[in-house]
Parts: sequence; C-alpha cells; structure tokens
Amino acid sequence: MMPLMTERCVLTPLSMKHLPTMVKLYRNAEVREYLGGIRTIEEVKEQMENMLMNLSSSYWIVSDKYTHHHLGFIALTPHHCKADIEVSYQFFPHCWGKGYASETVYEVLMYAFFTLKEQKVVAETQVANKRSCQLLEKLGFTIDCYIDRFGARQVIYKLEKKLKL
Repeated sequence: MMPLMTERCVLTPLSMKHLPTMVKLYRNAEVREYLGGIRTIEEVKEQMENMLMNLSSSYWIVSDKYTHHHLGFIALTPHHCKADIEVSYQFFPHCWGKGYASETVYEVLMYAFFTLKEQKVVAETQVANKRSCQLLEKLGFTIDCYIDRFGARQVIYKLEKKLKL
C-alpha cells in the first residue's frame, strides 16, 4: 500500500513505528469518548499487531505535510456486517475543526472507490457524536439505518460511488 497525499497531509501506511502515536490516540479520553473509551498500552499494541496482519484492511497515520506532526489515524476495514467496507478515523483534539479529517477522509474515499473499486463505503458512529455525523454528511454520506450496539445508539451512514464526491 502506497502513501496518500492531500494538500496539507500525508497518509502513511501504519507500521509498528507508529505505536507511540496510536497509544496517544487510544489513551486520549476526548478522542475515545464515542469509541469505547481509553485502552491500555498492551491493548493498543495487540490491536496494532492484529491490524498489521489483516490483509483485507488498510490503515494510515495522518501527518501534517510540512511539520510531519501526527494528526490522527484513518482505516478502511470490513464493516461488522461483512458486506461493506467501512471508513473510520480518529484525530487528536487540537486538529478538530481545521478540516484535516474532511480532507483526508475524502482522499481515503477516493482510494476506496477508484483504487479498490468499491461501490459503497459505510461509516458507523454514535448518534451522540455530532462532530462525526456532521463530517460524514459534509462528505456526502446519507443515513442508512440506526442500530443499538456497543451500549449506545449508532447511526450507519453510506456513500455510494455513483454519488458525486
């Protein structure tokens, strides 16, 4: 898997050298508020090892193109239903509201549609996660359904390739 580039960011394929960044993301209470809570360092390490062995998924660390500071993490993985591919993301709070997520998630969507030849991408988030819902709607996702999972009300969004991105 090759790195992806946007106007301001580089998306580098995940490797174990990114463990410190992933630990910071997974141990940040604000980042993890709607993502199942913070994780231990051992849990993060184990999860990363599993990610790196999973050939049906793609994972990137998002960095500022100019400062090289890590901003967040984006993944394309099979959704829980196994029929669709899901985009998911986590960004550090200091990056929120600056357009990094929309810029980089858009690039990952282009990768999913035009490199992987996916016809549909889904995203699942808690209904209470208003910022994530707004981001997905800004990118053109529409609500597919609501479900109760992980102890909270979830909304599943979908974006089909035939839609204008």
